[in-house]
Amino acid sequence: MPQQNIEIMSEFVAAANARRVPEDLLAPGFLMENRVSSVTDYEYHVADGWREWMTDVFEHFARGARYDIEEVLATGDDYVAAVFCIRGRGAFSEEDLEF
Repeated sequence: MPQQNIEIMSEFVAAANARRVPEDLLAPGFLMENRVSSVTDYEYHVADGWREWMTDVFEHFARGARYDIEEVLATGDDYVAAVFCIRGRGAFSEEDLEF
């Protein structure tokens, strides 16, 4: 099951990079909680929350920014903990930006 969870997480990453909502993967009552950061400190609920998260995060980047898995820290039957990174150019500065 942990390997299957990593594959599902990879599908979420692909959806973020395609700027689409992976509605077929979101559980009923889906919740994503971002920790305090320079970009957002908020809870995102269901498919509308995924859309809002993408707007909140990617609005700081110029077109073409990539969301990637840096490192898988732990896996279990019902979770994956990982380090993610968003890389691209700043939407306003045009300088390299990494979050």
